[in-house]
Amino acid sequence: MKKDPVFWMGITAAVMAAAMVCCNLFLMPEVSAPMVEYAVLRSASSEELSHGKIDINSATAYDLEQVEGIGPAVSGKILSYIAANGPVTDMEQLLEVEGIGAVKLERLKYYFFAEKA
Repeated sequence: MKKDPVFWMGITAAVMAAAMVCCNLFLMPEVSAPMVEYAVLRSASSEELSHGKIDINSATAYDLEQVEGIGPAVSGKILSYIAANGPVTDMEQLLEVEGIGAVKLERLKYYFFAEKA
């Protein structure tokens, strides 16, 4: 029994959709969505919610480690830097932290902000 081309196109689409679901081939959103949701869940201040970012001075190790390239070692160095030097007033100050270069700083700026003095 010969089926028309529309039938085969439908079958092909169904098989491809099933393969995409099975193999998780859908494009996933950037990390920014979970970070903003996490800011809401952790009772973020209205300042944080208005920016859609988290104040670097109130960030936790967990917050920092959500950024690609920031692991426990670097998040610990950032938190130690803030503890030793006081609040960060300009994100550029983080370049003084060992392990933070221009690329990581740009990633951090996407999710965090520094309150100007």
